[in-house]
Amino acid sequence: MLTFFDPADWVMEAINIALDGIEAYKVIHICYGQQEGQPGVTELRGGKLFPWLWDLNCDQIQYEMCSHGFDQSDIDAIGTIPDDKDFGVGVVNGKSLVAESPEQVAHGIRRALEVVPPERLMVYTDCTLTGIKHIVAKRKIEAIVAGTELVRAELRGE
Repeated sequence: MLTFFDPADWVMEAINIALDGIEAYKVIHICYGQQEGQPGVTELRGGKLFPWLWDLNCDQIQYEMCSHGFDQSDIDAIGTIPDDKDFGVGVVNGKSLVAESPEQVAHGIRRALEVVPPERLMVYTDCTLTGIKHIVAKRKIEAIVAGTELVRAELRGE
């Protein structure tokens, strides 16, 4: 008798074996490609990845979202997050040479906060910024800081 399996199941198993026994806060990054030669993926896959990724032996899933405009299908899929996982949201696009504004970053954080409690939400770049000019990367990081401060002030009721 033939048994069929999802070819991605071996990936999950390999990651879980690799992380087994590690006593540290473990983060898994999920991206859609980058400028350094990876072609990237244009089809949104949140609906396929979540809740499958929730079974990874990690503490946090960090997920590229800015490059896809914080699509509602991704937000809905992330809304299935279990209580034992934190979520890292990508709020600046590492494939774009345009620096986001603090308001754009704040918007992305607010979208993630629709389904993830603030105490379990971390803020990141979508992917590496190594492929873009230093000044642009610096401005993107400054926007992350300023946008995060905007949302923190809102959460404090200021």
